[in-house]
This record gives sequence, C-alpha cells and structure tokens, in this order.
Amino acid sequence: MKGLVGEMPIGHKNDIKMLWEVGYAMVSETESLHCTYDNSTCYKALNVPVIFNLSSRVGYTSGHQNLTIHGHGFNSDNITVTVDGVNCTVTSYQEDSVNCEVQPKTAPSLANIPQVGSNGVRRKFWNHTNTGKNNWDGMERYNPSAEYLATSFEVPTNNGNRIGNKLVGWFIAPETTSYRFHMSCDDICDLKMGLDPADPLNTT
Repeated sequence: MKGLVGEMPIGHKNDIKMLWEVGYAMVSETESLHCTYDNSTCYKALNVPVIFNLSSRVGYTSGHQNLTIHGHGFNSDNITVTVDGVNCTVTSYQEDSVNCEVQPKTAPSLANIPQVGSNGVRRKFWNHTNTGKNNWDGMERYNPSAEYLATSFEVPTNNGNRIGNKLVGWFIAPETTSYRFHMSCDDICDLKMGLDPADPLNTT
C-alpha cells in the first residue's frame, strides 16, 4: 500500500506509521528505508524543498537580473542558488518563494542541452491508440500527447494499446565504482546513457 506524507518541517527525518481501522499496519523496513549511497544518512520520510516555476527561463550574460523561484520549503537562511553553473545571490526568501540576483557569465549556455541540477526527469508520453501508428523508432516525429516533469521513474499503465514513454534526466555518480540500473516494460525497453558530460545528447 502507498500512503501520503502530511505536512512536516523541511529537512526533518521522520518514522512512518500507517493506521487502519483495526490498528497500525506493519511497515516493511526494506521498502520504507532510504539511504544515501554510502549509508551515512538514512530516513523513512523526509520533506525536501520543491520548485514549481521560475519568473524567467532566459537571461543575459551580463547578469544582474532578478529571478524569483516559486515553490515550497524555502523558509531557511541556508539557501544556495546557481543558474547554469553561476551563483545567484539570494536577496530575500519566504516559505513559498526565493528571490536572487543572477551574476554575470563569460559565455551563453549551449542551446537545447539539458542542464545539471534538475530534480526529477522529463517525461514525454505518446498515445497512438486511435491513430494506428506503431513505429516507435520514429515516434518523436509526432507531438507527444503530454510532457511534464516527473518525480517518479514509474509511468502510468493501461493507457491504451499503442503507447510510448520517454524519460530523460541526469545521473551524476557520487563515487567512481560500478552501478547497476534496472528497468522493465511492456513490450520494448531501451536504456541510453551519455558518457560525455560536455555533450549529454550523444547517448549510447
């Protein structure tokens, strides 16, 4: 069973209790406990700040533009903001927004290249149930039925017979070691990774 975590202070770790009509349910430790890669920090429930939208998505290399970040959980004096790798000096903050001044940058960022630092993954969803198209190798020639920022790697099921999903995101390894990735789907899966941080669109 899945449950929703209610309002909690940002950054505070909490235990999980699920109450049924007949009493408390047993919580599986292996399913509920989340740890960092080195097991130095573990938690069962943890609220983190989230970003809903920005006041602007473009800027100038000369900097000094005011940027407002709207979201939740920003009521802290320990906030660091970077925009395309450049510091954005925090000028004010409150629970649902942060204001900062973007600093100059020596050169513009590369167009159409995803930037490091975004939480979640970009999900594109195609539904060709009614169109009869099933050439998924060329599905991106058609506009997706939906596109949004997904905070889960799981995608909806039972949406039709000719559907496809593409999830794109960043993974930056915290240590040099071996990593194993798992995926499952019906009927065809394809996992591609970019090995060159300077050209993340060049995937294999």
